[in-house]
Amino acid sequence: MYHLMVTGGLTLTAVPQVAHAQEDVQGRSVSDRYAAEYAPQPAHVGSFEVFPWIELNAEYNDNALVTAANGREDDVILTVSPHLQLRDHRADRTVDIDLSAGIRKFASIKTEDAEQFRISARGVWGIGTPTQYRGALQVNRSTEDRRDASSFNTVLQPISFTDYKAEAGIDQAIGPVRVSLDGLARAVRYDGSATFGSEQFDLSFRNFEIYRATGRIRYSRSRDQEVYLQVTADDRSYDPSPLTSGGQPVFPFDRSSRGGRLEVGYRQQITELLYLDLRAGYLVQDYDDPALDNIEGLAFQADLLWNVTPLTSIEVGGQRRVDETINPLVSGLVRTEGTVKVDHELLRNFILTARAAYARLDQLDSADDGDQWSVGLVSSYRIDRHWEIKLRAQHYERTGFYDFAQNEVGIGLRYSF
Repeated sequence: MYHLMVTGGLTLTAVPQVAHAQEDVQGRSVSDRYAAEYAPQPAHVGSFEVFPWIELNAEYNDNALVTAANGREDDVILTVSPHLQLRDHRADRTVDIDLSAGIRKFASIKTEDAEQFRISARGVWGIGTPTQYRGALQVNRSTEDRRDASSFNTVLQPISFTDYKAEAGIDQAIGPVRVSLDGLARAVRYDGSATFGSEQFDLSFRNFEIYRATGRIRYSRSRDQEVYLQVTADDRSYDPSPLTSGGQPVFPFDRSSRGGRLEVGYRQQITELLYLDLRAGYLVQDYDDPALDNIEGLAFQADLLWNVTPLTSIEVGGQRRVDETINPLVSGLVRTEGTVKVDHELLRNFILTARAAYARLDQLDSADDGDQWSVGLVSSYRIDRHWEIKLRAQHYERTGFYDFAQNEVGIGLRYSF
C-alpha cells in the first residue's frame, strides 16, 4: 500500500516560539501529545465530532519500481488524499469512523498510477464497567507496495487488492484479574493477471483468508503494573496454485497453515517518564505442504517508551513473528525485527522525528535469507489549527532476495477544515 502522507526530513524556517513541554500522558511520546492551540476544531453531526482534512504531497523517488541497481528508474510522485474522521467519545463508550481516499500520479511512469479507498469503524462499549465489548470493521481497496517482501514487484503494473477485516472482543474484570477474548476474520481478494513463462494467469490464486483467536489473562493491582498470559491461534488458508497448460502447478507449495503463540508478558509504567511492555514465549506454524519446513521457536515482542526530557522521547521496539506468506515465491518467512524512534520538540508546533529499523528475514524453504533496513527523518510544523507542513527523507534497502535500494524525499501539506 502506498503512503498517503508523504513527508520529509528537511529543516523548516519557523516563526520563533518558546518550546514548552506538552502535558505528559502515560505511555505517550512527544509527537502524540495534545496541543490544544493547534488542534483542529470539529464540526458536529448529532453526537459525532467530525474532522475533515485533505493532504497534498509531492515526492521524489530514485528507484520508483524497486528494482536492482541495473534497472533503476526515478520519478516524481504526486498524491491527493482526502480524509474524514467521525468520533463519538462518551464516558461509557467510544465510536470512531474513518474514511480516506487517495489518487497517486507519477510524472513519467504512468503504469504506476493508482487509487486507494479505505473505510474503518471501531467501537468500545461498557467503559468503566467490569464488562467491556469491542468491535471493528475495515475495508481497504489499494495496491501492493513494491517494497514488501511478499509483493509481486516484477509485474508491470502494481497489483490491486481489496482487504476485508472484522474483529470482535470481550473483556471481563474479576477483581484484580481481567480476562479477554478477541477474534479476527480477514479476507484479501486480488485483481488482474500476471504472465509466468509464456502463459497468463488470473491473480485470484493469491486470495487468502485468515482466522485468528487471542485470549489474555491479566493480573494488575494498579494501572502502572500488569502481568499477563496470552495465547494466540490462527488458521491461514490460501487458494491453490494455478496450473499450466501442461497440467503442472505454477508454484510448488501449498502455503496454507495453522499456528499459534503462547507468551507471558509484563507491562509497567516504571516512572512517569519510562514505560515498558515485554512479552516472550513460543511460536509454532505447521504447513499443510510436507515440502515446507514447519516453524517452531522463540516468539517475543518488546516496546519501550522513555521520555528522556519533557521535550524528547525515545521508543524502542522488537519482535519475532511469522509473516503472512502472500507471495508463493516466499513460502515461509520468519521476521526478527528491531526499531527505534526519537521525537524532539524544537517548538511547541515544530517536532523532529528520526526513525530506524532493521529486520532479518528467514526463508525457511530457501537458503536465500534477507536483511532489510530503513532510516529516515521527518519534520512536522503546525502553522495553526488548519495548516500543517511535513517534510521527509528516507532510505530503504534489502539484500539477500529481491535486492533493492531506494531513497525518497518529499513535502506534504495538510489542511484541516
